[in-house]
Amino acid sequence: MTLMRFSRGTSSCATRCFLAGVLVIGAGCAVVGIKTNRSPEYGDALERWSRSARLYRGLETKLEAWAVYQSPDFLRHYIVEYSMAFGLTPQERSDMLKEKLKEAEEWEEFVLIVHTTFSENNDLSASDSTWKVNLVRGRHQETGGEVSRVWWKKDFITRFYPMVDPWARAYLVRFPAPDPASEEAKVSLTLEITGPAGKVEMIWKEEAAR
Repeated sequence: MTLMRFSRGTSSCATRCFLAGVLVIGAGCAVVGIKTNRSPEYGDALERWSRSARLYRGLETKLEAWAVYQSPDFLRHYIVEYSMAFGLTPQERSDMLKEKLKEAEEWEEFVLIVHTTFSENNDLSASDSTWKVNLVRGRHQETGGEVSRVWWKKDFITRFYPMVDPWARAYLVRFPAPDPASEEAKVSLTLEITGPAGKVEMIWKEEAAR
């Protein structure tokens, strides 16, 4: 199947191929807590590399966000889980791991799940979005990011990203990565969503070091 998305920023389809088989047009969603075949090891990795934040105005929740940093450690667990789910051969699994780790040297990528009070405000991939997504590396704000909206089948969400609910939208966010051997690659990462209603931050500290 073909990966379908609306993008803002630099476009690239090739780097999404590891999800292409499970992304389709539609409003696929899942309720957190449904029993799945998800392994404990993947569940632990998902929890370790996930962050969440909420933006309030008075008693109203303007925005809720969950982000999963696609770090090399997370990708190793993801590919094991993906291999079990889709019955990949050892060679396919090895090739997929090499490809994804190579991409991780070039891009900092996040799966971003967002829920807003009004659906028209959940438009992070639109060119005229009410929100901007930034990546702050240490104290330096990165540029050249890409935000792409994606649609998942229910069974895929339930297995891999159970924080997605019927009112949320999913995005892939990525920024150019520094040289893995550089000091820049060892500082904290902050994914920031900011707009007229306010700002939220999700931070990965020591785990951001490669």
